[in-house]
Amino acid sequence: MPRTRRLVIGVYSNMRRPTTHRAGQEALLPAPGSGDVPTPEQHTQARDWSRRVLAAGFIGAGALHFIVPGVYEAVMPPYLPLHRELVLVSGLLEILGGLGLVAPSPGVRRAASWGLAVLLVLIFPANIHMAVNEVQVAGVRTGSLGWWFRLPFQPLLILWVLWSARPGR
Repeated sequence: MPRTRRLVIGVYSNMRRPTTHRAGQEALLPAPGSGDVPTPEQHTQARDWSRRVLAAGFIGAGALHFIVPGVYEAVMPPYLPLHRELVLVSGLLEILGGLGLVAPSPGVRRAASWGLAVLLVLIFPANIHMAVNEVQVAGVRTGSLGWWFRLPFQPLLILWVLWSARPGR
């Protein structure tokens, strides 16, 4: 019986088509050990979806740098100069990177992913500064545990951005 592949929240699940048992009941049966792998089309769909989600996030976050720059200035390490300017430049780069992720050209998408990865590395010291100094954002005190919890997700976000624009399988 032919198998179908279904994308479930970004995770591939290989299932057989509904089969009819002797009692006339339909059931979806997993194909254990079938060795099925996602098709290139499924990889492309997952990457397209990922790029759209990431683009929306980066464009939204970048816009917030211009709407409420004071929030971002508050988390800037004191050793960095020109807080307002750096906030606005990083916001612009996030917007441009987000737009680049959904550009029709694969080369532009790839360049945007690398640009965003570099930007995420460059803003990581601000995340560390927030954790070490228990920085309050917009008057909300999360405690250092909240900021420390956030730190490991930055490398995962970098990998996600790079994966989303990766050509082919």
